[in-house]
Amino acid sequence: MERVLIIEKDEKIAASLAKALEKAGYTAVKAGDVRAGLRKLRESLADLIVIAEEVTPKRREEVLGQLRQATYVPLIVIGAGEEAAEVLELGADAYVTRPPDSREVIARVKALLRRKAEADSPPARARLHIEKEGSKKHDALTPTELRIVASLEANMDKLLDYPRLMAEVWGDQPVKRDTLHYYIRRLRNKLDNRILGLRGIGYRLSRDSRQALSP
Repeated sequence: MERVLIIEKDEKIAASLAKALEKAGYTAVKAGDVRAGLRKLRESLADLIVIAEEVTPKRREEVLGQLRQATYVPLIVIGAGEEAAEVLELGADAYVTRPPDSREVIARVKALLRRKAEADSPPARARLHIEKEGSKKHDALTPTELRIVASLEANMDKLLDYPRLMAEVWGDQPVKRDTLHYYIRRLRNKLDNRILGLRGIGYRLSRDSRQALSP
């Protein structure tokens, strides 16, 4: 049974989310704050994290960085709404507005875990963990990076415009174009610059790593 770690100090909210997750067939593990959540991760890895704890803007990057250092499993953030784009750029895979609707949270959990299972399958891992030239080490891709590569790979050598690529990766999440560009920059370093761009239009994944990058 897949394990979902809930990080939330409000016991009422945590209990409500846990109940909904367990009803949907998941094992829910609760932690009262990020520090406790990191301890839970060291004790037993989770398949997905839901962080509903309110985090100040100053600590946001630090907190998400700590979670991303600990694990690359899908991460859902629940917040007030105005910080959604920033949170997604900092490494979250989905965003839900507070107060959380249990049905929306479950829908996000199901979608992210389904994509994670697809990405973790042997054929997908062989395709998406690209070996760098002259190195035996594979760069780990985050769930969001895996979705971007999967979308581009499904349309190999075809240009995907920004709106379509963003919709395939983030669905109806409130993502800015700058967030997409941020992830593409990260992926270019990991994929030997195989992601090419047409300025102002979109991106494509090239079979040939020797091609020059477009602007």
